[in-house]
Amino acid sequence: MPVFYFHVVSPDDLMMRDAEGVVLPDRQAALEMGLATAKRHEGYARFGAEFVPGWYVEVTADDGELCWRLRIGETPERTVD
Repeated sequence: MPVFYFHVVSPDDLMMRDAEGVVLPDRQAALEMGLATAKRHEGYARFGAEFVPGWYVEVTADDGELCWRLRIGETPERTVD
């Protein structure tokens, strides 16, 4: 099964890299975990009650391919780029 990595990216393009990754069965499972990761990191994208745009979770495959770029702090319907 493939390994997926979940990196948190700031508005200044600073990246907190996921060095371990997670073994998942497919890209759909990686999308679901990416959405959960974005939800878990919402505190990074808050300034008081407001969301600061430009925070993302980048989901990459073990070969480095970008699978998803998910906005932190937005509803799932508007999350996937």
